Amino acid sequence: MGVSVCYTAGAINSNRILFKVTKRTTGSVVLYNALVSTANTWSGFISGAFTTTGSVNPGFDQIGFVVDASLSGATVGSSYLISGHWVAACEL
Repeated sequence: MGVSVCYTAGAINSNRILFKVTKRTTGSVVLYNALVSTANTWSGFISGAFTTTGSVNPGFDQIGFVVDASLSGATVGSSYLISGHWVAACEL
């Protein structure tokens, strides 16, 4: 779980998530929602409850990734909790 900030109405950006070991190349990352088993969504805490985020765009490189997601009702400058898990793969 991490804290995210709304930078555009309905769009959130999480903290950078670092890999345990720096990868030798970029690969792929798949995000999973903690509430349901839907790939490429996370859950966000808004208005007193967790809800499924909309589309998720993980920007990543060899050291980690940052999650951009849509969260209905998120307001600019506000902070939100997001939750989920991920699987990364980097093969040469």
